[in-house]
Amino acid sequence: MKKPAFIFILIFLSFITFAQNKYFDFSNRGEVYFSFKTDDKKIIEQLARIISIDKIENNDDIIAYANEKEFNKFLEFGIEPQILTPPSMLEEHKMFTLDDYYSKAVNEWDSYPTYEAYIAMMEDFENDFPDLCETIEFCTTVNNRKLLICKITSDINPNKKTKVHLSSTMHGDENTGYVLMLRLIDYILNNYETDTRIKNILDNAEIWICPNANPDGTYKTGNSNVSGATRYNGNNVDLNRNYMDDASENPHPDGNEWQPETVAFMALQEEQKFNLAVNIHGGAEVCNYPWDNKNTLSADNSWWVYVCREYADTVHVHNPSYMTYLNNGITRGSMWYMIDGGRQDYANYYDHCREFCLEISNTKTPTASTLPNYWNWNYRSFLNFIEQALYGIHGTTTDGGTGLPVKCSVVIESHDHTESHVFSNQTTGYYVRPIKAGTYTITYTAQGYDPEVRTLTVNDKEKIIQDIQFNYSGMTPDFSADNTDININTQVSFTDESYSINPITEYDWTFEGGTPSVSNVESPVVTYNESGVFNVSLTIYDGTTYKTITKEDYITVSVQHIMQNGIIETCDGYFLDSGGINGEYSNNENYIMTFKPSSQTSLIKVTFLEFDIEEHSSCDYDYLIVYDGPDTSSPSLGKYCGTNLPGPFISTADDGALTFVFNSDYSQTGAGWKAVVECIPTVAIPPIAEFSASHTSITINNQINFFDESENNPTSWEWTFEGGYPASSNEQNPIVTYYSPGDFDVNLKVSNQDGEDIILKENYINVTLSIDQFDANIKIYPNPAKETIKIESETLINEIEVIDLSGKRILHQHIKENNATININRIPYGVYLLNVQLENSKITSKIIISE
Repeated sequence: MKKPAFIFILIFLSFITFAQNKYFDFSNRGEVYFSFKTDDKKIIEQLARIISIDKIENNDDIIAYANEKEFNKFLEFGIEPQILTPPSMLEEHKMFTLDDYYSKAVNEWDSYPTYEAYIAMMEDFENDFPDLCETIEFCTTVNNRKLLICKITSDINPNKKTKVHLSSTMHGDENTGYVLMLRLIDYILNNYETDTRIKNILDNAEIWICPNANPDGTYKTGNSNVSGATRYNGNNVDLNRNYMDDASENPHPDGNEWQPETVAFMALQEEQKFNLAVNIHGGAEVCNYPWDNKNTLSADNSWWVYVCREYADTVHVHNPSYMTYLNNGITRGSMWYMIDGGRQDYANYYDHCREFCLEISNTKTPTASTLPNYWNWNYRSFLNFIEQALYGIHGTTTDGGTGLPVKCSVVIESHDHTESHVFSNQTTGYYVRPIKAGTYTITYTAQGYDPEVRTLTVNDKEKIIQDIQFNYSGMTPDFSADNTDININTQVSFTDESYSINPITEYDWTFEGGTPSVSNVESPVVTYNESGVFNVSLTIYDGTTYKTITKEDYITVSVQHIMQNGIIETCDGYFLDSGGINGEYSNNENYIMTFKPSSQTSLIKVTFLEFDIEEHSSCDYDYLIVYDGPDTSSPSLGKYCGTNLPGPFISTADDGALTFVFNSDYSQTGAGWKAVVECIPTVAIPPIAEFSASHTSITINNQINFFDESENNPTSWEWTFEGGYPASSNEQNPIVTYYSPGDFDVNLKVSNQDGEDIILKENYINVTLSIDQFDANIKIYPNPAKETIKIESETLINEIEVIDLSGKRILHQHIKENNATININRIPYGVYLLNVQLENSKITSKIIISE
């Protein structure tokens, strides 16, 4: 039985070898560029972990690269490949040599440098700008070429600078970014003294630029030509599949040892702790943001959309037809196609650095004469992206006693997940947390110190400075929960993560809204049976000292309706995909779920807050269908996929119901959705009229602001102002001037689609003459007044009194002077009568004491 099997294996291996020789000779080039067809997404996912997929067109035309080992594995799938001419071999490219460089021809930036010219340029950046630039060699490649990077910054604020990393051409045949990064270095250095924007960047940031991360691939055919460049490095390995990956248990997800270039970049990133980065590629025109290896949204997904949208939109101002691929120039990586071992995901997960992949040109190595165009389209977006590192939350963390830097974690509560938190720099204590506009609660934690908690509000393109001084105690209380956003009646497991020099002997937990509400075990389990947002506190004791940490609004409990088969009667809660609040839906799902209002005379309303279902032009893979009624025979409101928010949806059915049908196929999922379910009443609700005024007592020639305070959302207003100008108004909050004294009515009529209401306030406004018009022989001013009132009279003043409107005397003074000043700062604001007794007459006037 064994012999025939052995013979079969030999025959099979011989076939593979024959097939390989039939398709491509790897002895010269080391990698093959080919296309194939399949619309089987499961197969595509498997192949993406074997070969290097370059792009997918029309859902089934796939272009890829492979080395010999990878190509042999591809052939095992029985798919017929079509061998293509590599992009770098389609034309000879204009080059500038070392001699050209010294003759300054490089200033035209319309050619590719030879390797020697590149090295000279990088070295001369430092030679020409020694106060701004340092050129660092941080690796020797497989073929003994140099990996070089320019560190560009001024000497201002050396310990309070954000770090930005830009690199290009880790695929050696993708060379648009190569030249553009050289030009960016030159642009920044030459404009520091004259451009305030560039000066601000270098005074507040370190810019690290590596124009070519794979010179062995770029100069595959020799140092004088980029024609014939390869994607892979000198060992025929795709460097953008060669990184450690959190989605893989294998630290080498591509099956290869880490290459010299990979090791060098991982070490550089570990040492420098970059805050923001971009990795420039070619072959498409799109901003590709995390994640590439999973369908879940990153914690900062909204920030990534904002940043990438700004990049693409700025480009579109200068070329509307450029960078319009996928979602008009931006995409989440896994929605395009998934890969393992990419540098983008490695940087975000392991280095806590915000890095995205910029696909900068459809042609990997475009005709050299077009390079100035790409610069003109992109350089403003480069600067915009660099400046994003200057925004968000920044600060320095130090020891409160010594002032020395302290390394700490900076965690945004109820926001950070999947290693999205950041750390302050161990050497300087400086930290940078880019973030979308909002209000956030941040916990700063360092071993041996008391945690510090701050709540901050930050706007887009705003820098908030939050310095932290830690108090050393030898104890740091801290804890985590397995889930902080849960369904009602769900358990939460808490884990103590406290640090203490001495053993902790006592734990005292307090769980607002939880059962139990207190606990003294190290890691308790708590059930939450009511909706709300709740605090959690932990006090630890080491036999000498108590320390407490409280995480405010730490647990969010809500009614959660998980996608399933069935009918739900409700008027509140969240509608979620089958993965719940933090998970994603699965393959091969098929559910029908109906929401009916739990209150009579109501309609179901569903508003989507998040939506992420596998994209397809006709939504044929994964999709959500909405029906206006209790079942699938009801009118359809649409079929939805992708990332655009559908709806909102309001039922018009007799029973007020909405029905949702969800289907997912056998491969590739999205993050799912989150929607609010509520009921809106079907009965008519007319408005209820009400208003107020800024003043009800004034002197003539003054204005009054009127404020609509009506209920039930009126849509129109009809005001009538007796004695006022204007006498009527249709504004919601009008301003009216009164030119004559008197007591005047105000009338308001409000309307909405369900009816109208009227309110009349009689004698609401009291207008008096100014005091000069009572008697030309006496002046009383100011009126209204806040602190004092002055009285000037041609005849002798004998007596002054202030009386409130109920007749109670508030102030009384005897005076034998022509001028008097009365202090009113202790009298409550309002309207009063002022009696002034003169020698032969008595004057009475209304006065207003204002706030």
